[in-house]
Amino acid sequence: MPEQGLKFRPNKTAAFFLFCLILPLSLLSCRERAWGISREDILSRLESGNTAFLAKVSPEEAAQALRIGAEAPWYLARYARDAGNSALATALLEIGARHSTGPFRILCIRDMALDRDSPRRLEAAELLAEPSPLFPSFSSDAPGLRAMILAEQGRFEEIPGGLVAFFARAPASPPLMDAGQTVAPGRHPRFDALFAFRRLIDSRAYGPAWEAAQELIDGEYPELFYRTMLSELGRAALYGATDPAAAIERLDLLAGRIDGGNTLPEEFAAESVPYMLSFYRGRIFARRGASHSEDARASFREAITRAESPFDRDVALWYLLDLSGESPDRLMADLAEFASGWDDPSFFSGILDRLIVRLVQNRNFTGLAELHTTLEPYLDRETRARLAYITAKSGVLSPDEAESAYQTAFSEDHESLYYRMLASAELDALPPAPVLGTSHPAGNDAEELAAAEGNPDRESALEAVCRGFLRYSRESDVYPFVREYFPDLSVPLAMELAGSLSAAGHHTDALRLMVLAVGAEPGPVTDEQLAGLYPRPWLKEVSSAAEKHGIPEYLLYALIRTESFFNASVVSHAGAVGLTQLMRPTAGDIARKLKVSEYDLTDPATNLEFGAFYLAELVRRLDGNVMAALFSYNAGISRVRSWFRAGSDLDPVLFLESLPFAETRGYGRKVLAASIVYGYLYYQKSPGDIIRELF
Repeated sequence: MPEQGLKFRPNKTAAFFLFCLILPLSLLSCRERAWGISREDILSRLESGNTAFLAKVSPEEAAQALRIGAEAPWYLARYARDAGNSALATALLEIGARHSTGPFRILCIRDMALDRDSPRRLEAAELLAEPSPLFPSFSSDAPGLRAMILAEQGRFEEIPGGLVAFFARAPASPPLMDAGQTVAPGRHPRFDALFAFRRLIDSRAYGPAWEAAQELIDGEYPELFYRTMLSELGRAALYGATDPAAAIERLDLLAGRIDGGNTLPEEFAAESVPYMLSFYRGRIFARRGASHSEDARASFREAITRAESPFDRDVALWYLLDLSGESPDRLMADLAEFASGWDDPSFFSGILDRLIVRLVQNRNFTGLAELHTTLEPYLDRETRARLAYITAKSGVLSPDEAESAYQTAFSEDHESLYYRMLASAELDALPPAPVLGTSHPAGNDAEELAAAEGNPDRESALEAVCRGFLRYSRESDVYPFVREYFPDLSVPLAMELAGSLSAAGHHTDALRLMVLAVGAEPGPVTDEQLAGLYPRPWLKEVSSAAEKHGIPEYLLYALIRTESFFNASVVSHAGAVGLTQLMRPTAGDIARKLKVSEYDLTDPATNLEFGAFYLAELVRRLDGNVMAALFSYNAGISRVRSWFRAGSDLDPVLFLESLPFAETRGYGRKVLAASIVYGYLYYQKSPGDIIRELF
């Protein structure tokens, strides 16, 4: 086509310089504006909670998010999803998967694979199969995720291993149940029977599930030997069988198919079949009562010998020891036999806790000393410190033995600090600083932590994600992300992030972040770190309430930290509300006494005043006994008074160990330990000072 009119043809050199001048400016302009809004304005709107601008963005315009930054598609997709704009969220994730960099590309791919509205889910799941040093779990989860997507899309013939095997292996989940219902009845008869059974288990219809299970056993379905199926089969027998003896016979029938010399196909070799059958056999016997306890014990012993993993062995051993719980002598004999072989000592802390309480209640302090001597090498740190302290406090040891036991309680590396604090008061020659400096071993994660320390790219990438949450005003996402993907974050970074979270009002997540980081990092805990673990938000309100009602400020802070972890809006399962966790009837009574007609328990100042008033009232009603008041705050004053009548001869610390409620025992320890730390950090009090004031 001939040119119409004249065209301006600039000199090539001039054009080049003009291009060099305009290009950076145009890129800068494009990078800072998306959908006609500047980056600063977008971030400001997000900070104020205004996401209305996203409602005006069409999926076709999603690519403009890259003008804000390579990370923007992932963060904005979360906002779009929260607002119910799934089309925009999907488009943003697809843009991020193609054009974002570093961790944000991988996160977009992962979220796209989980996004049921994305037409490219399967492609995303296949990309996740590539190993990532940033998120190793993504590649290990990818095969199962890909199979689930194929099932949801009705592409059953493409599932590796086949439809029936996949549905028999996969853990129960809403997506699995939804996908199973799309399979046309009669297309796969074996699938129909297995899926019908799993649906009954999923809905907890254990009676009908056991009826279906018996037909599966009689039908000799090999898929029953998958661990998932064995677990659900065991639950059906345990909770749904009206004739436990017949249920055991059915499980024995399955066991006979392999114990009779038949070899399981190789695909079931890792499914722990003999262990699972012995384990559930034991649980059914145990459910039948004391008359079958010996049969249950024999089955659990058999499961212990058949366990192929330390975890399975610990689980079977836990049930065996639990059977012995009603007989302290038998339990102590079983502990002496098996403790050296358990893998995770903390797994058995509950059983040991019940035994210790029983021994204290019976004033059997000689038995406590024997328990400590026998089990000391095999105990978790907290239980070792607890037994050492109680045994020394009971008076059954010689002075030298008692001092050694107090030293054990003081030096043991346990996280609650409670027994360390108590022991420090007994060993009053020690200065206060080491009392609060404890070490946290890397434990079983030592290799993983060492590997992370040698991978600065991973740390910097995950740090960028955390900082991005703050930049995009997604503070509530920081702790869940760190807990799942970055539990080895450094304490300095945790302190920095926690400071930002606290400044934004997210005190609970800030505290959780510090607990996670300090608990994972070896080395002493500094006063600065302790201040992050024991912060003082709402200082003005706490000081006012404490002074008004005559409660030590350190004690009120300890109560708040223990009750609510500084979550002002939390409501417990029992209905307790706010920072000091007040029940509404109790709050109504307090309001009448304070002559307050209208109040909001989620308002920090109101809740703190009500809680301080209530604690002060309990102290007064219990003749100034602060620890008794704290127990009453948790368990009720009438119950505590009855406990005091039964334990009036016990030392106050031993009295706490005798309380029948584990929750109240734990509550007392937490409040006292927190009181000591707050007193030390902010109020120039020694552990001994706090113990004398509270007891």
